[in-house]
Amino acid sequence: SMLGVVQQVSKDIDNLEIGMLATFDQLFAGIRSSLKSASQKSIEVAERNVNNPLAVKLLKALFLVKYVEGFNATSRNLLVLMYDKFGLDLPALSKRVEEALALLETQTYIQRNGNTYEYLTNEEQVIEAEIKEVDLDASEISQRLFKLISDVIKGPKIRYAKNGQDFSFGFKLDDQPYGKQQELSLHFISPNYDTQNVDDVRIQSAGRDELRVILAEDVRLISDLRLLLKTEKYTKRKSSMSMTPEAQRILSSKAAFNSEREKELLERLKKSLGTSTLYVNATLIEPTSQDAVTRITDGFQTLVGYTYSQLSILGGVTYSEGQIADFANPNAESLIDVGPLLKLTPAADDVLSFITRQEILGAKVTVKAIVDYFEAKSYGWYLAAIQVCIARLVGISKVVISLDGNIIKRTEIAALLRNTQKHAHAIVSIQKQYDEHKVAKFREFCTSFFDDAQTPKDPIELVRYASDRFLALKNELTARLENSTYPFVQQLQDPTTLIMEVTGHSTEWYFEEFSSRSIALR
Repeated sequence: SMLGVVQQVSKDIDNLEIGMLATFDQLFAGIRSSLKSASQKSIEVAERNVNNPLAVKLLKALFLVKYVEGFNATSRNLLVLMYDKFGLDLPALSKRVEEALALLETQTYIQRNGNTYEYLTNEEQVIEAEIKEVDLDASEISQRLFKLISDVIKGPKIRYAKNGQDFSFGFKLDDQPYGKQQELSLHFISPNYDTQNVDDVRIQSAGRDELRVILAEDVRLISDLRLLLKTEKYTKRKSSMSMTPEAQRILSSKAAFNSEREKELLERLKKSLGTSTLYVNATLIEPTSQDAVTRITDGFQTLVGYTYSQLSILGGVTYSEGQIADFANPNAESLIDVGPLLKLTPAADDVLSFITRQEILGAKVTVKAIVDYFEAKSYGWYLAAIQVCIARLVGISKVVISLDGNIIKRTEIAALLRNTQKHAHAIVSIQKQYDEHKVAKFREFCTSFFDDAQTPKDPIELVRYASDRFLALKNELTARLENSTYPFVQQLQDPTTLIMEVTGHSTEWYFEEFSSRSIALR
C-alpha cells in the first residue's frame, strides 16, 4: 500500500520497481472518492488553475505523504516518485521537479522548510498567504543576516599567528557598518548586494583595510531569510489574538518550523562562508580550509600583514607590562641586553625617531600620542610593546618622562606607563646629552663624598641622587646647629653653608658649575 511505497522511496532508483512507482501515482485517484471535499480542495483548485501537470502530480504526492511519519519530502525523494517509466532523462526531470515545486510554493499550495516540502491544508494555506503578506524593511533582513554571520564568526578579535597578537576588527555587510568600527574590517558581501559582478567587488576592495568576503552562491538564502522574519513577525503578532484550536495548532507548527529553519540557515551560512571568495586590496586570497572560522581567520592573517607592514619590526617577540620596570631601570641593563630582547632595539629606535621629529616640529609628545601613532597603521603594535619601547629609551638615557613639570624617577616609570589615564599628561622628551668627562668627574665625586659605589651612571639619575643626598645632609647639619648647645658644633657652620649653596640646582649646573666647589667640599 501507500506506506510501503513511501518507505521504498528512500532506496536508490535502480532498486525501485517501476510498476510500484506507477501505482503510487494512481493512489490518489483510488482514494479520492473517500476524501472529504475540504481535504482535496487545494488539489481541485490546482487542477483547474495550474497549467503544469507535473506540479499537480507533485501536489497529490505531497498530500499523500503529509502524515507519513519518517518520510522526508525532499526534492530528490519526490523526483524518485515522479520516475514512472524507464529511459527518463534524470537531470532534465530533476530540473522540472524543482521548477514545479517552486511554482507550487509561490502559489502557496505547499510550504518549504529547508530542503523538505509539505502540502498545505486550506487553513494552512490561509495562514501561509498571510505570512507572505507581512511587510519587511530591507534593514531587517540585513540586521538578521549580520546577526547570523556574527554568530558564526564570533568577534570582535582575531589572533595574528606570527606573534600571538589579537587584533580588533569591525563588521561590515554590503557596505553597511555594524557595531563599533575598527581600523581593520571584515566586510561580507551577501547575495543581496547591489552588484554581484565579482570583478567589481574585487576592485572596490583596493586600498581598503578590510578582508572582503563574498559569500558562496546560495540562491535561496535571502528568500529563506525573508520567510523566517515574516513568520517570526506573524507568529508574535497572532499569539496574542484569539484563535481556533486548529489555527493555534498551525501557528505552533509554524513557530517550530521557523526555529528549525533558522538552524538550517545558520548551517547553510557556515557552508557559504567556508567556500567564500576572499580579497585583500583587490588580491585574491586562497585559504585551503572550508571551515568558516578557519577560512576567515586565514584570510585575516593576510590583511594584518598588508595593513601593518611595520609590525615585523617587533621581531615576533611578545612583550608584557611586567617587563616595563626591567627596561626602565638602569640597574637591569644586564637583563635586557642579551637574548631575544635585543630585538626591541629597532622598535625603540623607531619610537625615538618619532619623538625627535615631533620635537623638531615644536610639538609636545605625550605617551598617548606615541601609543596612538604606533597602534595605528602601518605599525599596529600592541600597547605593552609600545610601553616597553618607551621604557627602554628611558633606561638607556635617550628620553625622560615628566608629569606636571617633574621628571619621573626610573623606579616610577612602570607605574606611570601602566596607568593609561595619565598617558595624555605624561610628556616624553629627548634627554639632553652631557659631556661624558664632566659626568664621570661628578660621579667620581659623589662616589667618594657619599661613600657609595652604587651611584647612578645616567646623568639625570645621578643629579637626582646627588640632590637628594645633599638635601638630606643639609637638613641634618642644620638640625645639629639649631639644636646643639655645644660650642664646637659651630665649626659646622661653614660646611653647612657650602652644602646649602650646592643644593637644589639644575642638572646643567652640577656638570658645569659644581666642579669649582668640589675641592672645598672634599
